[in-house]
Amino acid sequence: MKLLNNPKLLDELLEFKIENTDETIINNLGKYLNDPENVPNLKIEAVENASTACKCMMLWINGSFSFYHVNKKVKPKKAALATSEAEVKQLSAKLAEKQKSLKTAVDKVDALNNELQATIRYKDRLEREYDDCSKQLDRAVKLIESLGGEKGRWGELAKILKVAYQNLTGDILVSSGEIAYLGAFTAAFRTEIVEEWVNETKSKEIPSS
Repeated sequence: MKLLNNPKLLDELLEFKIENTDETIINNLGKYLNDPENVPNLKIEAVENASTACKCMMLWINGSFSFYHVNKKVKPKKAALATSEAEVKQLSAKLAEKQKSLKTAVDKVDALNNELQATIRYKDRLEREYDDCSKQLDRAVKLIESLGGEKGRWGELAKILKVAYQNLTGDILVSSGEIAYLGAFTAAFRTEIVEEWVNETKSKEIPSS
């Protein structure tokens, strides 16, 4: 009754850390709870008939007793779990670092691949241009070789054209006179007039053929 009249009892129960209890106390409590003489009187049904408050206390005691033994088994596993989580955290950090390095390497490889593809395209374009230039050069060589035989004829023709160019003034003068004035005359008279014009151009030193 003195314990139940404690106004801070509920707070003390809420804040009580059963896992920190001395194991001797837990063993003595186990002996008490499992004592054949006490078991009938400690059943919840029997306690409830005596006192509801005492029933709640017994529920708390049984729960705490069970929790202590369960926690005793779970505590090493929790410690192992914490250790494993710490290792996982370290490995995750290393993995993130490696993934970052891998991404940098992959980006570098992608950039090199893009540069390689651009270089290949440039090489292909140069090869096509080289092939086109080679074909044009081959055609030019053949053309020059085929025109080599025309050199002599072109030389003679150039000399003829040079003389014709020099005589162009007098020839046009006589020809235009024939076209403009001689259409109405006989052939003999035309020849006579033309000869006279030719002699006239020569006397005037006008170049003509």
